[in-house]
Amino acid sequence: MEQNQRALNRAMRELDRERMKLKNAKQGQMVRRRKRTYVLRGQNNL
Repeated sequence: MEQNQRALNRAMRELDRERMKLKNAKQGQMVRRRKRTYVLRGQNNL
């Protein structure tokens, strides 16, 4: 049970992270300077 819950929590966290990345990318298209910082940050996460 606990393992399933942990896996579920991890999946939810990853979904949130992806959603934030998408949101940041959209904002970055409007403000180029921001987009560059988000791209760098994304590479560090990989």
